[in-house]
Amino acid sequence: MTGERISRFSQITALLFLAASIFWFSIVLLQQGDLLLVLPGIVSLFSAVLIFMRKKIVILRSISLAAGLYNLLIFAYHAYSAFSLIGSGFTSFAYLAIFGYSLGTVTFLFLLLKVQSDSDVFRLS
Repeated sequence: MTGERISRFSQITALLFLAASIFWFSIVLLQQGDLLLVLPGIVSLFSAVLIFMRKKIVILRSISLAAGLYNLLIFAYHAYSAFSLIGSGFTSFAYLAIFGYSLGTVTFLFLLLKVQSDSDVFRLS
């Protein structure tokens, strides 16, 4: 580890990736989703570990962008597919799923915009 402190935004980013990886792994373990959801869990966990290790590697920003985009697309897809539950009798679950997945989508959208627009987010320069 280096002697530098990790920035506040980098800590939040790492915690978001860690929470997303736990979420995807728990969905797979509870057999509520496809086994393919292990992949975003692994990518998110890898990103979180790299950020927590405070390594100044050039690909850290690229990995964070890719993991954020991966999570954004999967959360958006799940929010979209939850709309099909509205007319099926699972209305309360549908609204809860739409709210939760939409919250994940918006969170990762803002994360991606911040990482993309701010070149000094991870203090790599």
